[in-house]
Amino acid sequence: MDSTAKEGARDAKQARLSLSAGDVDLMISGLDDDVLLRVLGLVPDARDAVRTAALSRRWLRLWMRVPALRFASRPGSRAARGAERRAALEEFVSFVNVVLAHRARSDCAIEALSISYTSGPARNREERMQASIDAVQGWI
Repeated sequence: MDSTAKEGARDAKQARLSLSAGDVDLMISGLDDDVLLRVLGLVPDARDAVRTAALSRRWLRLWMRVPALRFASRPGSRAARGAERRAALEEFVSFVNVVLAHRARSDCAIEALSISYTSGPARNREERMQASIDAVQGWI
């Protein structure tokens, strides 16, 4: 085989092996909902599962049926002041509330729920603890 034929064969092989982003999207979207829900259930943070709603109409409400939800606060700056920490806690609690409210309106049960909030240093610990207790009581 001459070099031109070899290059042509190599180019054809690369064309078959390379997938465009659209091809990958079609492959993923072609999977059954049960498979997609299983994958979304393995996502470490519910925020990322919710973000999949932006992918396409098919994904718009898929996250609402995920059997396992995990919420994990993102560590804030150690230099964050009390007001910033309170705002971060309120934002986290609000997000969890919204997601759980959507799930309550759906017909899908939550099989596993994990909510983890890292509060930071011990300053104003009593105030943050009470806010956390109030939030947890609302979720139960």
